[in-house]
Amino acid sequence: MLTAGHCRRDPANDTVIQRTPMGDRVIGRYVRSEVQPGVHDMGLVDLAGSTVPLVSDVDAMRVTRVMTADDVRREQPQLCKSGARTGLSCGPVTAVTDTQVSFRAWDDLGDSGAPVYARQPDGTAAAVGILYAHTDDAFGRIVHASLVAPVMNQWGLSLWS
Repeated sequence: MLTAGHCRRDPANDTVIQRTPMGDRVIGRYVRSEVQPGVHDMGLVDLAGSTVPLVSDVDAMRVTRVMTADDVRREQPQLCKSGARTGLSCGPVTAVTDTQVSFRAWDDLGDSGAPVYARQPDGTAAAVGILYAHTDDAFGRIVHASLVAPVMNQWGLSLWS
C-alpha cells in the first residue's frame, strides 16, 4: 500500500496503525518511505498479515490503470481524493510536473496519504497520486499529491488487482 512518506514520523518505528472507535490497530509496517521536497512524498506499507480487507477499489470503483504525468496533461481529468478526515472531494487540475499534481479540492490535516484518482468513463478509476499537502490561494484550496507512476516504476511496483 502506498501512503504519504511524512506519515512515518518515527524512523525507529515502522508500525502503521489505524485509529478506530474501538482503539488503534496495527495494519502493516513501513518498508520504505521517502520525502524529497519537490520530487515526492511517499511511503510503502507491507500489509502482509493484516486483518484489513484488501481490495483494489477506491470509492467502490475498480482501479484499472495508473496515470502518468503525460496522461494527466493530455486527458485533463477531474481528480478526486478520498481523505480519512474529509472524505471525498474532487476538482480540476491546476498544475502537473513529472512527479507531482495539484488540483482544487478540500482536505484537512489527517488526510495525508489519501488516494488521488480520476474517474474513468467506463466506471472504473485510474490511480494518480498520494495526497501529501495543501495550499490556499484567493480562489480556495489546492491539494498536492505525489504521482504514483514514477514511484511505482522506481520501486518496481505494479498495480494490484
